[in-house]
Amino acid sequence: MKAKLLQMPGAIPVEAFSKTVSTVEPDVNFAIRAVANEDGTCPLCVVDLPNPSPHGGHCRALLTSANVDQLTAALAAFRSLCRQE
Repeated sequence: MKAKLLQMPGAIPVEAFSKTVSTVEPDVNFAIRAVANEDGTCPLCVVDLPNPSPHGGHCRALLTSANVDQLTAALAAFRSLCRQE
């Protein structure tokens, strides 16, 4: 008798993406990278911000593509306000 094996679909690979962004403070940078979500269907954007608390470390934000679009629009609006001054 042949044993039947259940095969789980493999997670969709996420294109390697990582970028470090400088800030106004010379010693503060933050990192942006892509990771797969739990079921591998949609990549998430991970933003690691420095945590100024006494414990240090990072504050992590997980963003979906819709969140990234909203953040991009907010930054574009902020940039246009700065140019008007």
